[in-house]
This record gives sequence, structure tokens and C-alpha cells, in this order.
Amino acid sequence: YQRRVAVSHVLTPVELLKCTMQVEHLKPKEQRQYHGVIDVATQMVRKEGFSSLFKGHTATLLREIPGNGAWFLCYNLAIRAQMPAGTTKEDLPGWKIALAGGCGGVMYWTAFFPADVVKTKMQLDPEFLKNGFIRGFQYQYRTYGLRKGLYAGWSITAGRAFPSNAIIFFTYETVAAAWREKFENKLE
Repeated sequence: YQRRVAVSHVLTPVELLKCTMQVEHLKPKEQRQYHGVIDVATQMVRKEGFSSLFKGHTATLLREIPGNGAWFLCYNLAIRAQMPAGTTKEDLPGWKIALAGGCGGVMYWTAFFPADVVKTKMQLDPEFLKNGFIRGFQYQYRTYGLRKGLYAGWSITAGRAFPSNAIIFFTYETVAAAWREKFENKLE
């Protein structure tokens, strides 16, 4: 839990700057007000203070903390579902580890994607930010509905989440097994 809170202190400003630059590059060159990420951060801090880099922080926390719980829960349930009786995770082939990791990644984004949508809108729209998270969430749902208001962009995010998380978990478990094998043998 504490690690997710700490990570959100980094993620919030990074995602704010990323989203701002993505929107900035949609504008014609003559209408752009920023020249890069550092310029965005500098101008925001000068105009609104250091706290301006944390717009949407509550929404980031509401995504990260339970989202990571869903991520690891789904991963571990998928691992257990694939383990024959009397075996351990280490007995599973790599593709099954990757499959479980991909499922975990999709679950992370599925469970708490609405918080990400509201966070992004809070970060990019000063008027929306004034609503706060709960009223912003309610507005998105009432105005646009579940699919278009709270899950807009989910399919591409889930499509990216599966392979990237499959690779993350496969790599982690492979390295962890090699590490254990190397150091367990030296300890005996």
C-alpha cells in the first residue's frame, strides 16, 4: 500500500505532463504554448505553484492502490488455476506465467479505468478539476454513460496491457527463479 502511495507522487506529475503534451501536439504549431515537457512543468509551476503538478492526484491514488490489488489478485488466481495438484508456480511453463501476467494487466485497467478517465480529464480541464473526483465521476457517467464516459479508450489500453504485462511477469518470474537457484545453491 505504502509503495503505491509513494509511486503515485511520481506518477501524477509525470502523467499530467504527458497528457498535456499529447493534447498540445494536436494543436497547429502556431497555437502551441509549450515547447516540451520541461517547458510545461516550468510554466505550470510559475503560474499556479508547485501543487499544480499534482492535479488529479486523488484520482491517481484511487486508480493505483486498488488497481494494483486487482492486478496481483488476478495474476495469482490465474497462476493457481493453471497449477495441477501437487505442483508449484515454478513448475509452470513460461507461457502460462505470461498468460497470467497478461490477464492481471487487463484486470488492472478494467477494474479502475474509470478513475483513470476522470484523472486525465481533471488534469487537462481546469473547469472539470473544480468538481473534484466524485462529482467528476458522476458527471462523466450521467453525461456520457458507462462505455463512452468512463471506459472511452479502454480497448486500446487493455490491448496494450496484455502483452506488456505478460512480458513483465514472465521476465520477473524467470529472473526470480534464476536468482533463487543461484543463491539457494550457495547457501546450502
